[in-house]
Amino acid sequence: MRHCYNSELVILSSHRQAWQQHSHFPAQALLLESHDTFLQGGADFAKRLDRIESGQGLQARQVQRFADRLASEFHQWQWSMRCHEKYEESTLYPFLRRRFDLDCGALALDHERLHELAARCETSLASAAKELKKGRSSFALARRDLQRYREELARHLIAEEGMVVPLLLSLTSAEFTGYLGAESCAQSE
Repeated sequence: MRHCYNSELVILSSHRQAWQQHSHFPAQALLLESHDTFLQGGADFAKRLDRIESGQGLQARQVQRFADRLASEFHQWQWSMRCHEKYEESTLYPFLRRRFDLDCGALALDHERLHELAARCETSLASAAKELKKGRSSFALARRDLQRYREELARHLIAEEGMVVPLLLSLTSAEFTGYLGAESCAQSE
């Protein structure tokens, strides 16, 4: 089965082209790097799922081991996603509300929807690994759930970037520096 893993990056790059000429780009559009990393992560999970499903070049025990780890690693990947979302919801969105009177509530709701879809992915990936142990190989549900997650993530990022990046670029350097907050989930509150 042939898949286009990086189509989301192509879509995002097309709407970013105009920003590249801005004098504050890329310094005041830092979230784009995180977004690219998240999209690439989704593409990497899809590639890994393809490899597990095909078993090409793998021994049966490797297929099982890789399938067993995929849900757990997806869950770990979600930690970085949630850290990014926490920063957006606690620092970026409130700043945009104060400075531009921008309501980012729909973007926060998107995060909740992504959490629901991520939970489905984790469940279906774990279920596929359990079925594989029983000699039944079916990754169709996991593939569908992962594809839905990736599509929703790309849709959210396109909407978010379209709302947020032009405003960030419109700030003076001093304003931009003034809004920056702690981006790490590891910091105490």
